[in-house]
Parts: sequence; C-alpha cells; structure tokens
Amino acid sequence: MRRLLLGTAALAFAVAYAEAQSITSPSHRAESATSGLQSKRDPGAYFLEALGGTVASFIGMGLVGLVSNCGVDDLVCLLKTVGAGGVAGVVGATIGVSLVARATGSKRSIPGAVLGAVVGTGLGALIHIGLDRGTDRNLDDVIVIPIFTVSQGTIAALGSRLLGK
Repeated sequence: MRRLLLGTAALAFAVAYAEAQSITSPSHRAESATSGLQSKRDPGAYFLEALGGTVASFIGMGLVGLVSNCGVDDLVCLLKTVGAGGVAGVVGATIGVSLVARATGSKRSIPGAVLGAVVGTGLGALIHIGLDRGTDRNLDDVIVIPIFTVSQGTIAALGSRLLGK
C-alpha cells in the first residue's frame, strides 16, 4: 500500500509539474500574448492550480501515512495520524496552489489558500460522513484520501483566487 501511495504521488507530481512547465514555456507565453488571453482569466490555470493543490495535499497526507505505524486498536495513534494528515494536507494544498498560481501568473493569496484548504478539509469530512451515513462500514483509505485531497486542493485554489491580488 505504501509503495502504491508513493508511486501515485510521484506520478501525479510529475504530471502537474510538466503541465505547469508547459504553461510557462516561451511558446505558450507568446501564444497568450498574441491571442490577448491573460492567464488570470484562463480557466485552465484554475484547473492546474486545483490539480497542484490536490497533488501536494496527497503528497503531504501520503508522507504522514508512510511514517504512521498504528495498530488497529490504538485509537490515540489513529487520531494523531488523522490530525497530522489533515494538517499536512492543508500545508501541501497551500504550497501546491501557490506554486502553480505563481507559475501561471494568476492572482494568488497564501492566506486565501490556507483558508480554502481548511474549508476543503471540512468539506471532505462532510462528504465522508455523508457517504458513510446509513451503512455499517467505514470507507477505506483508498476512497477517503482522494476525497480529502481533491476537496482541499480545489477549495484552496478557489480561496487563493478569491482573496488574491
């Protein structure tokens, strides 16, 4: 499972990095200048920011998962791991959104990205609770982690843009 997390994180990071590099390439800048498009208004830039936040959140949570070694019955350890994963996801989403927004030239706000990532954490928790409601099982990490990382990355990008200058 840990190898899968590392491999997926590395692949997702490589894809996001390649996309950000292609947007900042001289040929893309020349096309944008001649077509009159500003990257601030480019919906593709927002998608890349959300993707960067999602990937970085996933990496942060994945690192916490790699170092965690909790037993099934160790509730204190599990709660600490979940808390650390949430914080690592917020930090990762903030960094990912900020770096990609900088690379695309979009307006950005680090406090907005932090606030958005925190709100995204709450949204992820609500989605998780909603999916678990009325069932006798708890969702596996394979489903839960993407719920949190996507909500953190997407809402962090939105927060960054809303409060950006």
